[in-house]
Formats: sequence, C-alpha cells, structure tokens
Amino acid sequence: MELRKFLEEFVNRSYDELVILAAQSFFEFGKRLEEYIPYEKFSSYLLMGYLAASISADKQLTPLEKKFLTEVGGFDEERIEYIFEKGKDPEYVNLIDEIIDLVDSETKAYAITFCCCILAIDETINRDEVLFIEKLLR
Repeated sequence: MELRKFLEEFVNRSYDELVILAAQSFFEFGKRLEEYIPYEKFSSYLLMGYLAASISADKQLTPLEKKFLTEVGGFDEERIEYIFEKGKDPEYVNLIDEIIDLVDSETKAYAITFCCCILAIDETINRDEVLFIEKLLR
C-alpha cells in the first residue's frame, strides 16, 4: 500500500477511534519494549523518547495534540511541553530511530501505529510528518 494512502486511513478516523487505537498501541509498544529492555526505567525512557519524536515531527504542538496526549497517556501540559521540546533535538530523534530499528516488525508496527495516530489527530499529515514516518519505516 502506498504510504500516503496508508496515512490517509488514519486521518479519516474519528478522534475517538484515534484515542482508542493510540492507547492500545502505546500500551503494546511499551510492553514489548520491556521484553527487549528488562530495566523498566530505560524502556520507559525509550517509550517517552519515541513519543517525543512523534509529537515533534512537524515542529508544532497544537491544543488538540495536547488534549489527545492527556487522554491517551495521562500526561499533564507541563510534561507534554517537556516531551515536545526533547523531540525537536535531531540527535535525540536519530538515537530513538536507531533503537526502534532494533525491534521486531510486530513491535515496530505498534510504534508506527501509535505515531500515525498522533500525526493524524489534527486531520492532516504534512511533509515533515511523512518524512518522519518514512524514516521509521527504513
């Protein structure tokens, strides 16, 4: 399937559908990371790093994205802002991408699904976001 069509499937979902799918994917991705990295704090750090890279892909943080992350992950606004700022660091994003490349395809699928939900919440996916997804898929 072409990437643009794949991403459009997320854009066309309702807000509530994206919240449910993102929460499920976030949970599964986190659980699977713990299988790779038994040290819970480090796997949690990687999960937050991945979240940071995802929400910062387009260098914008909208009120809808904040609401979404509060509902999906229970984050407060201060934590969301901190995660967003971390995700704007290209070296940080590259490190997270390299680590994501080490997991199996099923774990990576949960990660990409979660990311796509975040990117689609504002009902658009821009060029920077497409490039971010392409990088994850390589």
